[in-house]
Amino acid sequence: MEGAGELGQPITVELLHEIPGRIRLRVREPALDAGGLRRLATALVRCQGTQTATAGRRTGTLLVLHRGTLAEWRRQAEQQGLLRFATAEPHHERIGALLQREIETTDRGVRGVSGGALDLRSLTVVALLLLALVQGLRGQLLGPASSLLWYALRVAGVAAPELLLEGEDDAE
Repeated sequence: MEGAGELGQPITVELLHEIPGRIRLRVREPALDAGGLRRLATALVRCQGTQTATAGRRTGTLLVLHRGTLAEWRRQAEQQGLLRFATAEPHHERIGALLQREIETTDRGVRGVSGGALDLRSLTVVALLLLALVQGLRGQLLGPASSLLWYALRVAGVAAPELLLEGEDDAE
């Protein structure tokens, strides 16, 4: 267990990417500095089956080229006390939450680029109105143009489902 003595204990890593003969690992040890990452890469080169191991200081990752299967290489690295593979934690994020986060990020970006003059909602309204105009000029009034105009009004907060029912109340 030469590697374990060198580094103190097995280093916890997460498998980020794998293709036959090539893997990228993220080091999960926050205390492992750039020197420790290089020492780990050097120790991995001595691991049976490793062709090269390169430390990515900025990303905290290791790129390893190896012979044989990943399972064989992993077994060698674990037996030599160099690595401990973290069990992959399932990353289940609801699509709605993911979209909401991305929309908020985009909105902040639009506000930043425009100096606060625009936000994502106003930019969406402008885009939908321009698309409705293009479709109208193409003669596509009843289909695409009217739908795009309706969506633009909905995004702007002008048109609401209640507006469709207001005419019924007036008839009474």
